[in-house]
Amino acid sequence: MTIMESQIKHWCIEHQEKTIGPISSYALALWGLQGLLYPNDIITRNGQRRFLAGYLPGMMPFIRNNGHLHRAKLWAVAGGKGGVGKSVFCALVGVALSGLNKKVVIVDADFGGPNQHDIFGIKSEPVSYWRHLDAHKSLNQLVKPTAFKNLSIIPGPEEAYDPKQAHIMRKIKMVQALRNMEADYVIMDLGPRTQSKDLDFFLTADMQVLLSTGEPTSLENLSRVIKTLVLRKAQTAFNSLSRETFAQNFDETADSVSFIQNLTAQLRRLQLPADDIFKRVLSSFNIRVIFNMVESADYAKQSHLLNKYLSNELGLTFVVAGSIHHDPVVHEAMQNKDMQRLTTYRSHAFQDILEITQKLMVTRTRTPESPEFRTVRPTAAINKQALICSKQCNLWDICEFKTPGNYCRVKNWN
Repeated sequence: MTIMESQIKHWCIEHQEKTIGPISSYALALWGLQGLLYPNDIITRNGQRRFLAGYLPGMMPFIRNNGHLHRAKLWAVAGGKGGVGKSVFCALVGVALSGLNKKVVIVDADFGGPNQHDIFGIKSEPVSYWRHLDAHKSLNQLVKPTAFKNLSIIPGPEEAYDPKQAHIMRKIKMVQALRNMEADYVIMDLGPRTQSKDLDFFLTADMQVLLSTGEPTSLENLSRVIKTLVLRKAQTAFNSLSRETFAQNFDETADSVSFIQNLTAQLRRLQLPADDIFKRVLSSFNIRVIFNMVESADYAKQSHLLNKYLSNELGLTFVVAGSIHHDPVVHEAMQNKDMQRLTTYRSHAFQDILEITQKLMVTRTRTPESPEFRTVRPTAAINKQALICSKQCNLWDICEFKTPGNYCRVKNWN
């Protein structure tokens, strides 16, 4: 598909007798990447061919994995600023998962300063993710084993982050490659950037983890990242639907309430379903916040106030998945590049991370879906040549038909 063809608006999204669109193939891919599609949306092409969004060719990599899909679960870890212990946290979560007999790959996606290879004491030359993907090679070829059983890493990239190189099609290739890795869990160690376009990998993850300390500056940066995530999705939705480009970019210091009100007003002026779009934006998040290097319980009060602020300003709240005590053993282990020390002596920090990891493993990630899905019934005849109902289906838990071995009554309709 050429760039010009990808910009032709021939896709529409139907939901609850409402139609959103038309949008281009490029925009549809971006909606999928950022989790803006409901699995039960009806996607039409030129008003003729009809698909359920969860089964549209190319969209499967963007359906969140609750364990029902036979592919790697993708966890993304980010932070609003450097120095919050994000890389060490990723490393210890990987160790904890591998100790639970899970095959884990840590992907060092910190373009500004990759250091996972240093943490694990691995001598490895930097790699170029983009050149590797452009050559249609598997990321499994870049995996380097560590001293821990079932735990491997992909060293950080050699190039500095360039938004022009990390365009949407490359990001989609990257997500597809990560989903197809030979692992139970893939952990992405993202850089401390807060620019909106840098966070698409975070938005598409099955588990979205933000790390912060209890310091006021760290909490301020955490708030900024969450606002940027919400407004990145909102701006994406508007630009793909509007007949005119929304030129105003969100300034991290700007009033997000005014930004959203302005955006909503323009959507309604163009007779676009603003309420439905923002409902999609807010329902697609699965954020878990973890406080690191905690020395007192003050963080709980601060996180409550931050949640209240975000709820009033954006209509979004986050879940605190736990806290990690400040532990001098971590600093000593990193100084000596001795990860075994943290696990052998069962440091307080590692015990906290092990508890948090087990909690995240059983957390059911949320795929955006409308509450009316259970009443949706196919109105056309069942396609007798199509797929068979199975308990492995990603819609099994919310399907009202559940007739394994028979023709699927949801996916296979003309």
